[in-house]
Amino acid sequence: FVRLYSEEPGRIERINVRRNQTVTKGEVLFAVASPALVQERELADIEIALAKRRLARIGASPEDLTQKNVVQNELNRLIAKRAGLTEREEKLIIRAPFDGRVEDINDEMSPGQWVSRKDQFGYLARRGKTVVRGYIGGEDRARVEEGASGFFIPDDLTQNRLAVSLSGFSVSSAKEIEVPQLTSQFG
Repeated sequence: FVRLYSEEPGRIERINVRRNQTVTKGEVLFAVASPALVQERELADIEIALAKRRLARIGASPEDLTQKNVVQNELNRLIAKRAGLTEREEKLIIRAPFDGRVEDINDEMSPGQWVSRKDQFGYLARRGKTVVRGYIGGEDRARVEEGASGFFIPDDLTQNRLAVSLSGFSVSSAKEIEVPQLTSQFG
């Protein structure tokens, strides 16, 4: 699975998916807009137009030819800057990196809301075998053994339970829980 984030801070424009929806690679899941990036790109476009006008006005004198190289270098820098800004804007469109199913969506997000790079939109899971990962207290370790079978029952009771078998344990305790939904702030 993959956690879905925006690579740039911005405002949510569109949410094109819902929980349990099947998506294909490249499909647009979320669209985020950054007015600051748009403004920077528009400013770069204006500066590029001005540099092109300056180049068109330069004559054939030695002084003008020296100035031409300076302006041409500035134009090349501005074109590269605009390309970088355009690339950053394209990263605001969150696409499915593979065929899969949207397993979860952050219910607190809605169009018009501002998000940072840290705000998670949801999870996308690849079809096929499911891996369930969980945590137990050290004192409970003796109660379970490798190879044991059971069921994983999701918090969302509209989803089916999953038959699981325990394939292994970590050899040391977890210093940090990397699945946010399992932390104490979620009970």
